[in-house]
Amino acid sequence: NRSVAGKYITTVHLSCAAPTVVLTPPAADFLGCEFELEATATSGDPANPITQVCFYYQLATGTAATQIGCDNESTGDTYNYAWDPSAALSDGMYYLYATATNKAGVTVTSDKILVKADVTAPRTQVIEVNGDGSNGGSADPTTVVAGSTVDVYAYARDDQSPNGYGDEDN
Repeated sequence: NRSVAGKYITTVHLSCAAPTVVLTPPAADFLGCEFELEATATSGDPANPITQVCFYYQLATGTAATQIGCDNESTGDTYNYAWDPSAALSDGMYYLYATATNKAGVTVTSDKILVKADVTAPRTQVIEVNGDGSNGGSADPTTVVAGSTVDVYAYARDDQSPNGYGDEDN
């Protein structure tokens, strides 16, 4: 503020440049274990820097969004938040997105990224444990001889894998 001939003049900074925010897609197209959400946000106006970037998830069927967390401190234009979706999500399709807010209070939203949550561990079933008595083991699969080599054959099935079946593991 300054006074000119008894009148106060106020200088107002008008910003026409809105901030931008882009959410980096997760490394895989599904969510399982903890990973780092990352977004790049720019203010477009040096007088109104980005003050906060928040991350959200939303069930793909259109339910209300849930805030995952926010980052108020960036390294350059990059904002991060560590998240373990297995604590919050069930298996299904979700949208992830980010918002960025600048010092003037202008908030913008990134494009949504569709991801699949697979937070249920695969079911396993032991098929055979030294069933033929080879390698010093017993022909009875419930008995193992101390010091012997044991071959375990198991089958894992993950209903969330593309074909509904996991690989047979030896």
